[in-house]
Amino acid sequence: MKNNKKENFIKAQLSKILHNELLQFTVVALVVSAVLFALYGFSSLFHSGEESVAFFITRGLHLIIVCFLAWTLMRLFRLVGVGLFQKKTKKYVPRYVITLFNWLVIIGAVLFITVSVFGQSAWALVTAGGLIGAGLAFSIKGIVMDMISGLILDVEHTYKTGDWIKLDENTIGQVLKTTWRHIEVETEYKTLIIIPNGRLVASPYENLSHLQGVYAEHLSLAVDHDVAVERAERVLTDAILSIKEVVDTGIYAVFAEKATEGGIIYTMRYGVRGYDNFRIMRHKVIDAVTAKLHISGMAISETFGQYCLSKAVPYFQAPEMPIPDVLRKVSLFAVLTDDELETLSAKATRHLVDVGHELITKNDTTDSLFVIAEGVVDVVIPLTKDKITKDHVVASLGEGNFVGDRSLLLGEPRSATVRAHTKVLTYEVSKEDFQPILQARPSLINDLSKIVFDREQDTSKKISDASQTKKEAKTLQDEIIKGMKKFFGL
Repeated sequence: MKNNKKENFIKAQLSKILHNELLQFTVVALVVSAVLFALYGFSSLFHSGEESVAFFITRGLHLIIVCFLAWTLMRLFRLVGVGLFQKKTKKYVPRYVITLFNWLVIIGAVLFITVSVFGQSAWALVTAGGLIGAGLAFSIKGIVMDMISGLILDVEHTYKTGDWIKLDENTIGQVLKTTWRHIEVETEYKTLIIIPNGRLVASPYENLSHLQGVYAEHLSLAVDHDVAVERAERVLTDAILSIKEVVDTGIYAVFAEKATEGGIIYTMRYGVRGYDNFRIMRHKVIDAVTAKLHISGMAISETFGQYCLSKAVPYFQAPEMPIPDVLRKVSLFAVLTDDELETLSAKATRHLVDVGHELITKNDTTDSLFVIAEGVVDVVIPLTKDKITKDHVVASLGEGNFVGDRSLLLGEPRSATVRAHTKVLTYEVSKEDFQPILQARPSLINDLSKIVFDREQDTSKKISDASQTKKEAKTLQDEIIKGMKKFFGL
């Protein structure tokens, strides 16, 4: 058994040695070199002059030996130099480096043959070659620069075949092939672009394939001067935070970039998870922004004419959306008539809340509801972990949402804290404001209880994915109706 293991080990080692490429090359090179030098020495013994056959045979062998040694040197560089470098550093050696080394060896071999075999002057050859090379380099300097740039790019290894690169906003594509002079890039629209290497060295570009994690993108647009900056900021932030994928990245911001003749330029920064989602996320952001601006009665500035402030043409702010229109978009008030909405709008209290301020505080006993007209609020509850209590944001709500419905309709204490994420424009509706409408039309309680119940069901599913039987659901809705009747004295 032990002998079999020993034999197998020896066979494995012999097989490994025999299949070693460097060893095979070394053996072949030594054997061929020995044969060539032996023939060269043997022929040198017999040639009697420059006209003899032995002389030409010797010169031919001389040429073969020099060429063979040049080939051996190039092969050794590839096997030993490149191989060891890649093994130790784990880095790729550009093929341009190998090609350049090969050319240097070939030029050296030609010079050696010219001098030693044909007896020509080395300095004369170098001088003539230099003059010819300088003339050629000047006449094809563009090609030479592209070749040198290609060598630099390959050494730095800033991209590889298959990577997506971005030269400018309109030139984005995948690298299909790299050469000494240019790279071939296929765009998203399947068109082929040939880009000279000199352009890549002279101009900045982005390697988008390196963006595999979360990175920040931005979108800029102009909004008319008649929209206050803080109002535009509220609406645009609300638009970005309405996209769940952006919220999950934790990267979002809106700021006024500059004032131009045609409007205020705003830049919206948002997170993207991987370049593959770049187009999708940009589409979602544009869609959300245009929708929110339209709902808020704003528009993207299209004209860039002369704009100035003067007594003859006074500066003004665009009016906010009328309160009845704000309340009409709220699902809880969708069952009210136009007259009831007008009555409620006249009593609602307008609030402009700064960032970080609380609209509602947990366990507070106030009996009002807040409608978000513009901006974003965070619904916060305290969570305790390892005896440390921290605020946890369970939801971010924007325009058209409301908070505090159970306090308004059932008189329950506040179950969570609601804090302004951005500057928020909100309208407060209290029990005192709402009670006359219910007293005039008590049947509203059934519709309102259904809306409150459905909203709570949606929230429960998001949190625990819980399901209820029809009997349990009916009991819960009946309890809401009883609580509303009791609270409003109906």
